[in-house]
Amino acid sequence: MSGESTEEHFKLPKKLEKFLAILSRRYKGQGNETFLKIVVNAKPEVDVGVDYDNWNGGQSGHRVRLQVPESLFHEVMEAKNDFAKALCKDLNALAEIPDEYFAEVVFTLDEEPVAADWREKSGALLAAQPSLAKSSESDDGRLWGTGRPRIFLSHRAEQKKTATTVKEELGKLGAAAFVAHEDIEPTKEWQTEIERALGSMDVLVAILTTGFRESHWTNQEIGVAIGRGVPVISVRLGEDPVGFVGKHQALPGDVEHPNRIATALFARMLENLGLVKQILPALVERWEQSDNFSASNQVMAVLKNLSAVPDALIARLEKAYQTNGQVHGSGFVRREFPAFVARMKATGTNASEPVRNA
Repeated sequence: MSGESTEEHFKLPKKLEKFLAILSRRYKGQGNETFLKIVVNAKPEVDVGVDYDNWNGGQSGHRVRLQVPESLFHEVMEAKNDFAKALCKDLNALAEIPDEYFAEVVFTLDEEPVAADWREKSGALLAAQPSLAKSSESDDGRLWGTGRPRIFLSHRAEQKKTATTVKEELGKLGAAAFVAHEDIEPTKEWQTEIERALGSMDVLVAILTTGFRESHWTNQEIGVAIGRGVPVISVRLGEDPVGFVGKHQALPGDVEHPNRIATALFARMLENLGLVKQILPALVERWEQSDNFSASNQVMAVLKNLSAVPDALIARLEKAYQTNGQVHGSGFVRREFPAFVARMKATGTNASEPVRNA
């Protein structure tokens, strides 16, 4: 390539558009549809002076780059080198500048913008793993309130009444329970709210009434709990546990006595140290705020199953026993609480971790 040559000095590149127009008419007359579409639809660019030889006083060669649309590129890509050589030959047949020529023609893909959803439109995108709807702090407050642990009550739709009464009894012990058909606000999208509850629950309780195992929803709810490593407790109310939950013995239940179901659930949850850490502070607070003998009795029924309670919480329990008439006024509490406290203090462990009685 001559170092003295400049882009302005070259004449052949300026004639390229005219040559393409001439070739389009030739190709149309020949019925050469592929070449016709190339010269009509491609966007031409020229790299000037890319080649030089000393033949006949010296000649400068130019590279023609044709940006072709994607649809056309697919037609020529298999034999694009052959198409390029043939087109370059035809261009040079029209060239009339003695010291210039077309050195080569190359095809490139047109720089069209890529659609943001091209993966989805391809139909080949693998489905993403399903994930639960995330809950915000305000969502958690709406779904659960302030109680702990957070207990998701999985049940057949027609057993809403049973689940709701169990929820009420669990609330008396300081827990927060979620009943899907009871707790979802009408303006909230149904499945999203259930997903938020499943994603923020501490334990799932399966209320095994007849037909529970046939429900797609209840099976999925249990699957989420197992996948998250959340404890699952089943209550037998007409059906035995099967599948993954079948390896754990179900608690016997009686729809006529939901308070007994709640107490039995707390006893089972106290077998899980992670849940104990949530249960006990809420239980002590419920004891302190008890406004009836029934609530005090329920708390006492749970406390008596523990073999160790942190000293700070024992002090709070004793203070409430002395000051709250709805606590020490209960005959059941008066029979059980002194022995419970004596047993706690006799351990001499100064326990920082609550432990369930074996």
